[in-house]
Amino acid sequence: ERIVPEHYLDGHNAAFGEAVASGHLKHAGAVHELAGRHKDGSEFPIELSLAQYDFGSNYLFSAIIRDISERMAANKALHEQAMALLA
Repeated sequence: ERIVPEHYLDGHNAAFGEAVASGHLKHAGAVHELAGRHKDGSEFPIELSLAQYDFGSNYLFSAIIRDISERMAANKALHEQAMALLA
């Protein structure tokens, strides 16, 4: 099963294919917040960090994926508290 939601698959596959063909991962070194997919198909927020390692004519891509559901829920609760104080 893929962690990539269906509606992101075309973009994901195109970007991965481009990276393999060119040897360059254009989003490497950056952290992105996206949606991930559980086995049951439900989505959850993730933080994705991509890296590229060059070994002469060979290269390796790696990704760190972190579930940020708790952080997003805490941020939402803080925002709601702040809005309640301003009301």
